[in-house]
Amino acid sequence: MKIYVISLLQSKDRKESMIKQLAPLNLDYQFFPAVNGYNKEHQKFEQAAPVLSETKTGRPMLDTETAVFASHYKLWQKAVALNESIIILEDDIVLTNQFEWAVKELIPKLTNQYSLIKFRSTFEKKHRARETLNEGFELVQYYNLPLGAQGYALTPGACKKLIANSNKWLWPVDNYIEMSFLHGVDCIELRPNLIANPEENQSTIENRRKRKKTLKNKIKRELYKISVSLQMLLYKIKQLF
Repeated sequence: MKIYVISLLQSKDRKESMIKQLAPLNLDYQFFPAVNGYNKEHQKFEQAAPVLSETKTGRPMLDTETAVFASHYKLWQKAVALNESIIILEDDIVLTNQFEWAVKELIPKLTNQYSLIKFRSTFEKKHRARETLNEGFELVQYYNLPLGAQGYALTPGACKKLIANSNKWLWPVDNYIEMSFLHGVDCIELRPNLIANPEENQSTIENRRKRKKTLKNKIKRELYKISVSLQMLLYKIKQLF
């Protein structure tokens, strides 16, 4: 299965780190140039909608968040064009010792049954076990958004659904891929995780906390979070019956 590593051209240290980790492994990988939010490359995409995202969610999408979404979106398009399942990695990760074996032996089999398999989430959220696998692995499914899109495998079918339901980019991509109630793609996580996040890595996404929020937007943001949580919970409950 082909691995694509999203990386900004100027992030040379990150690229070198990924090469050191991937080169010794007998895996098919290549670097994919990230859309650069700092020089406004994301504005070329008609799906970018910072004003609408603020109206809907209580805060606008940051330029860098939109650029990250665009980078993943382009790879979804690539998977559809190739008609092949692919693995998408961001360049700010550490691969675990089980990564090579899982990518060769486990992930190709799992994508015959599951259309989107995450390798890690940012936060620990309430979840349920979906399936127990060999070699000490299990698949889990979250009831809420654990966030994180640093590494995942997905099928062309999943890519088609993600593309079809993202005419406007209103959420960061790690939020969006978890919103199964919007696009119908079940997001499953593999545990133990295949990737980790090194503490020393500095995110290339702008710090959203620096932006001041009006009272109106704070209220709108909380209502949005409640709405998403309820929709996620209802979607997961329906799957049980």
